[in-house]
Amino acid sequence: MAGVRLIALDLDGTLLGPDGDVSDRNRSAIAAALAAGWQVTLATGRHRYGLVQALVTELGLTAPFVVLNGGEVWAGDTLLSRTPFTQVQVQQLLDVMQAAGCFYWAASVSGVFPQDKFPADVASEQWLKFGCYAERPEVLAAVWRQLQALGPYELTQSNSANLEINPPGVSKASGLAVACRVLGLDASQVVAIGDGRNDVPMLRWAGCGIAMGNASKPVQDVAAWVTATCAEDGVACAIERLLSARAEATGP
Repeated sequence: MAGVRLIALDLDGTLLGPDGDVSDRNRSAIAAALAAGWQVTLATGRHRYGLVQALVTELGLTAPFVVLNGGEVWAGDTLLSRTPFTQVQVQQLLDVMQAAGCFYWAASVSGVFPQDKFPADVASEQWLKFGCYAERPEVLAAVWRQLQALGPYELTQSNSANLEINPPGVSKASGLAVACRVLGLDASQVVAIGDGRNDVPMLRWAGCGIAMGNASKPVQDVAAWVTATCAEDGVACAIERLLSARAEATGP
């Protein structure tokens, strides 16, 4: 793909292997992309704290990165974008999930709170993303229908047993658009790689969307092509293919 300037990577089920770590081959491929003059970033549903910040540092990534499915965009320690829920929306989400009897959690500016650790004063936090978990698909389907009716909300899933909720208009694609404005790039210069339904917006938005081999068929169907699974270093396979294509296009 000609014109690649930025590669955006999901974490779970994409850059991270089944063991929850980044393989040596994936690390080497990212280093090769950086050496070739491309930028690499992360676009994840996770909070900034912990693994995300550690990987940004370990992998030598300098491009703005996207967390909480677009709820925040950071450049190092500088906040570029943050989109919280209103307090009315927060109470609405809590009412629906509590009535459904599913396990729920939420991420605020300060961290991630499971349902039994919510602050006594919910309004004391800026809430950026909610999620709920249920083993029975019909429970999640009911919550989804209620929130669609009450919305607008951005509703998605990172796996079949969960539901993730962001404020309207917030997605990994909107987060990457912020990053690209800072970098002076447009969507046509971005390659996005992911495996979950929460990756679909960025796979569609990017100039080249690549689905992991372990992604579900609906995710693979929106991608330009499908790489290997996360257990097979699919990120490295994709980057190596992109670098090879560039070498062939530019010649010796």
